Amino acid sequence: MLLSLQHIRIEFGARCIVDDANWQVSPGEKIGLIGRNGAGKSTLLKVIAGELAPQAGTIQRQQSCKIGFFHQELLSFQSSASMREVAMDAFREVTRCWHRMHELSELMSHQPNNEALLQEYSEMLHRFETANGYQLKAMTEEVLEGLGFQTSDLDRPYSSFSGGWRMRVLLARLLLQQPDLLLLDEPTNHLDLSSMQWLENYLQQSSAACIIASHDRYFLDRLVHKIVEIDQQRLSFYNGNYHFYTTQKQLRLEQQQRDYENQQAYIKQQQAFVERFRAKASKAAQVQSVVKKLEKLDRIEPVQTSTTTPRFHFHPQRQPGKLIMSGENISKTYGQLSILKETSFEILRGDRIALIGANGKGKSTLLRILCGKESYTGKIKLGHQVIIAYYAQHQTEELHLDHTILQEMEGHAPAYTTQEIRNILGQFMFSGEDVLKPIQVLSGGEKARVALAKMLLTGANFLLIDEPTNHLDIPSMDALKQALLDFPGSFILVSHDRYFLEGLVNKIWYIEDGQIKEWPKDIASWIREKAHSQASAESNNKKVENKPAEAKRAQRKAYQQQKRQFEKLEKQLNQLQDTLRTLEQQLADPTLYADQQAFLRVEQQYRSYQTQYQQLHMAYEQAFEQLLEMEQLLASES
Repeated sequence: MLLSLQHIRIEFGARCIVDDANWQVSPGEKIGLIGRNGAGKSTLLKVIAGELAPQAGTIQRQQSCKIGFFHQELLSFQSSASMREVAMDAFREVTRCWHRMHELSELMSHQPNNEALLQEYSEMLHRFETANGYQLKAMTEEVLEGLGFQTSDLDRPYSSFSGGWRMRVLLARLLLQQPDLLLLDEPTNHLDLSSMQWLENYLQQSSAACIIASHDRYFLDRLVHKIVEIDQQRLSFYNGNYHFYTTQKQLRLEQQQRDYENQQAYIKQQQAFVERFRAKASKAAQVQSVVKKLEKLDRIEPVQTSTTTPRFHFHPQRQPGKLIMSGENISKTYGQLSILKETSFEILRGDRIALIGANGKGKSTLLRILCGKESYTGKIKLGHQVIIAYYAQHQTEELHLDHTILQEMEGHAPAYTTQEIRNILGQFMFSGEDVLKPIQVLSGGEKARVALAKMLLTGANFLLIDEPTNHLDIPSMDALKQALLDFPGSFILVSHDRYFLEGLVNKIWYIEDGQIKEWPKDIASWIREKAHSQASAESNNKKVENKPAEAKRAQRKAYQQQKRQFEKLEKQLNQLQDTLRTLEQQLADPTLYADQQAFLRVEQQYRSYQTQYQQLHMAYEQAFEQLLEMEQLLASES
C-alpha cells in the first residue's frame, strides 16, 4: 500500500471539504479524481502530497514512497536557465555529482598524490554511473519533445516562453523524477492533441501510481481504471473509467432512492403500529421493541443533487451584416519565425469555427490579431455592426485578485446596475454572499466562470474564445457548450477537447505552412479524414505494389547500402565495447590509483569513450529500425 487515508476531515476556511473519508492507493493504480469546481480536488491533492495537514484523521505513506505533485500554482516558478536545464533539474543530485567530478578532476591535476580526492572521485563516478548519468540528457530531450517542444527550443531561456509552455517543462521535470505516486492536477490544460496522446501513452506504460484530477472525459476514459468522486463531503469510489462511472453512478443513485423510499415506507408502517398500540398495556413490549428498532435503524439518506449547474445565454446587442470579417494578405512574424504568410480568409454570419492544430502553430496569435491585440501586416475588414468579445487562453490571469467578484464585474460593465450584475452572476452560480468573495480565494473553475460572465456583459455577436474549458468542471463545460449552441451569433473557438467540439462547430480552421486552411464540416468528419489520411500514408509507405522494376531495383540497392551502414556501425560499436571493457579492467585494478596521473588519463579516456559509445548506440538503433522497415517493405512485395 503506497498511501492510506483514515477517517480524514479536511476543511478549507469555514467549509468542510471531506469528512470521515477513507482511501487506500496501491502501487500502479491509475485513478481519476473528479468533482465540481470548488469541491476540493486540489486541496485533497495537497493533503495527500503533505503540503497541507488534515483537521482530523491520519495519513500513512509508505516510507520509501516518492510523491510528485503537478499543479497550476507551479506557474509562479521563475528561472533564467534554459528549458533543458529546468527539466534536468529533476536529476539534481546526479547533476551535482557530475559537477563535483569535474571539480575533483581539476583538484587532482594539481594534487596528484591526494588519496582523499581520489577516493571521493571514485565514489562520485560510481554514483553517477549507477544513476545512468550518461543517458539523462537523451531522456530529458525525449520527454520534452514528446510534450511538443522542438529540439531547437530546448536551449532557449525558460523565461522567454508563455505560461502554457512553461507548465509543460515543469510537467516534464516531474515525469523525469519518476516518482512512485504522481498527483496530476489538470495536466492536459496546456497540451495539444498530440501531446495529450504522448502523455497518455507515457502514463499507461509507467509503473507509477497516478491520481489525476481532470475534466477531460476522453483522457480519463483512456487512462484510468478507478474513479474517486468528491461530492457532498464524501468520497465515492467506482471501479472503471469515466464512462463506466457515469453509468454506475446513475444506477447507484436510482438504487439509493428506491432503498430510501422503501425504508421510509417501512418506518411509516412501524410508526403507525406504535401510534395505534401505544396506549395498550398488552402490546407495550412489542411497541417498545419497535421503538428500539427504529432508533437503531441505519437511516438511508435521500438522493441529493449537487450544486446547481450554471445556466446562461450570450445575448447579442444587435444583428450584424452577412460579412463578419475578412482578411487579405495577413502576415505575422516573430523575429525569424514566420507564423502567417500572406494568408486570406472570410467569416460569414452563422460561421461557428473550431481553430485546431498543434500548439505553436499560431492559433492564439491569430485570435489576438482578429481582436486587434496583436500587430500584423495586411488588411482586415470588420463587418457592419459587428461587436467582438475576446476570451484569452489565460483570461483568468487578467482578473484583479484583490477585487471581489462583484467589484470585478462592476468595473468591467459600469452601465449595468448592481442588481443586474447580481442576476447575471446568479446564472454562473454566484449568489447571495458569494459575490463578495475575493477573486484570489476562488478555484480555477470559479475564476473561469467569472471571466465568462464578463464576456457575457459585452453583448457581442462575434466571439473569439481561446481554450475556454481549461479549469471548468464537466457540468460547467456542458453549460458553456449549450450556451454556444444557443448563441445566434458567430464564433471562432480554440479547443483541444474533442467532446466539447463535437456537434458545436460547422467549420474547421487550421494553420499549415503559414496559411489559414478550412475544412467545411464538423470535427468528427475532420478526425475521420485525418485518420484516413494517416492510414493511407502509412499504407503507401509500407506497400510497393505495382512499382516499376526500376523503382524496385533502387529500393533493393538502398536496402543493401543501409545494411552495409548498419554492419559498419555494429563493428564500431563492438570495438568500442572492447575498449571500454579494457579501460574498466584498468580502473578496477587497485594499483592504478597509486599513480595519480595514470589514473586521471585512464579515467578521462573512459569517460570520452563512454560518451562516444552512447552516441554511436543511438545511431545504431536508428539504423536497425530503418533496416527493419526496409526488410518489411521488401517482404511485402514478394
